[in-house]
Amino acid sequence: MLACTPGGAVLTGPGGVDPVATGGNASTGGGGATDGGGGVAGGGTATGGGTATGGTSPAPEPVVVSWDAAGFDPLVSDVGWSVSTEAGVSVTVTLVRGDQVVWEQSGQTDDEGVLVGSWDGRSQSDWAVPGLYTLEAVADESGQASADSVALVRVGMVEVFGEDDGGLTSERLPIYYPSDGVLQDRSYPLSELSSIDDGERPTAFDDVDDESGSGALVEGTMPTVWVHDSQPLLTFVVGTGDDTELGRTGLDEVEVTLAVDGWSATGSDVLDEGRAVTLMRDAPLGETVGVTEEDVVLRFLVEGETVGEQVFPLRAYRVLGPPTFGWEDRKYNPWLAGIDPLLRAIEGTPAERDAVSDAVVDWVYNDLGLVYDIERGASFYSEYGSGWNFAWDEPHFYFSDFLTRANGSVVNCTDSGNIVTTYSNMLGADLRHLIILEDFDLNEIKAIGIDEYTSCPFGPFGCGFSYHAVTTDDAGARIWDATLALDGDDDPGEGPYEELMVQSIDGEEYLMRLVRSGGADYYYESKGTIQ
Repeated sequence: MLACTPGGAVLTGPGGVDPVATGGNASTGGGGATDGGGGVAGGGTATGGGTATGGTSPAPEPVVVSWDAAGFDPLVSDVGWSVSTEAGVSVTVTLVRGDQVVWEQSGQTDDEGVLVGSWDGRSQSDWAVPGLYTLEAVADESGQASADSVALVRVGMVEVFGEDDGGLTSERLPIYYPSDGVLQDRSYPLSELSSIDDGERPTAFDDVDDESGSGALVEGTMPTVWVHDSQPLLTFVVGTGDDTELGRTGLDEVEVTLAVDGWSATGSDVLDEGRAVTLMRDAPLGETVGVTEEDVVLRFLVEGETVGEQVFPLRAYRVLGPPTFGWEDRKYNPWLAGIDPLLRAIEGTPAERDAVSDAVVDWVYNDLGLVYDIERGASFYSEYGSGWNFAWDEPHFYFSDFLTRANGSVVNCTDSGNIVTTYSNMLGADLRHLIILEDFDLNEIKAIGIDEYTSCPFGPFGCGFSYHAVTTDDAGARIWDATLALDGDDDPGEGPYEELMVQSIDGEEYLMRLVRSGGADYYYESKGTIQ
């Protein structure tokens, strides 16, 4: 095999002798006889310009080999090569790795002295292993030769982690999975891959699972919860030789960098096997609560050219802040099955405390298909205290049962109050349970799921409440209530009616519009418990 130098340098011809000597001297072969063109062949030497009888012989054009890129990923694209020399010359092109010949082919240069081709990254019918490959080209008649190298790389990330820097830029909250009773481990990868390709194309991370979070380890890419103004940090781990059927990634053969539109590396963006690269989103997730779903497209570059791509689907739930239940148990964190439909419904709500709680009340009252129990006004998903130990200041909500509507869609005021406080506190909007006592007659109200206003929701002999549960942020100074809408006109006791949703209403006004007669005041402000 011919010896070669990198970078398109001119090599020696047959016998190891440079066919173009300095000073205008033509090198000779081994016998000293003149050739038909007047040049010296054989072992003699001509001086002063290399002339013998019959004139001078022009030096052959050098052979120059070049690749279109320094590296490429064959599952993304081919890589082109070209050989430049004299026009109409037969050229033998050989691709080698070390001492192994991958393939060899011959061709003839065109009128401009160029022969072009491409390599798809295969050795015979199989994918070639990653590494540095050299293309050698020899002009068959003159023996002129040169070579250039290209790196076959297998680029890809096999793990992704969501990072939290304590709220400096990124504040990630864990998700609770009630069926397993576990909290999402924020040190666990959001997504893992067993290989960085499937043998035919680059592997993208799986889409986010659309189930309701029934398991601790969601199939595919895990959803995440972030405080709305976070600039999420994602750490990507490069594959190693054990992560792909094709062997080493080849990243040590050429410098590959990572680029993502809209994200910036917090450190080096250069990839090495088994190394992690951390990216930060350039802009905060937003000034509203809701759901951000975007494809994070990872582009792998060699000398500024893209040699591969990989897609990571990010689902980020934007909440107002950390949960505000006041309890430390893991279940007082966002539940995926709870916040997913809520945040999708209130998408774009300003990330402000009152706006979020107002939106929760509107969603519960208008969109969940709940209906007030006009027979008994009984609770279906709540109790005060536990068992026989009744206590107004210990409201308890069976949230898991409510999510599956285990007891149907009929609710009372205790249920509605617990629904509103639970959802609001999961999003970081602090609300507390509050009791109105006792035995008072009602002005005109429109109960949840009921189309008409009435002052007697339980029939002609049921025109009042023995108690009523609402929610507050300050001992009744302001009230939120998804059980009913009030009559908002000047006469709340008679029609016509002007629907007034109970969203951040002054506590005194609320009682004035709700109560027709009887004593009523606020008692037992408390944080509820859930399960």
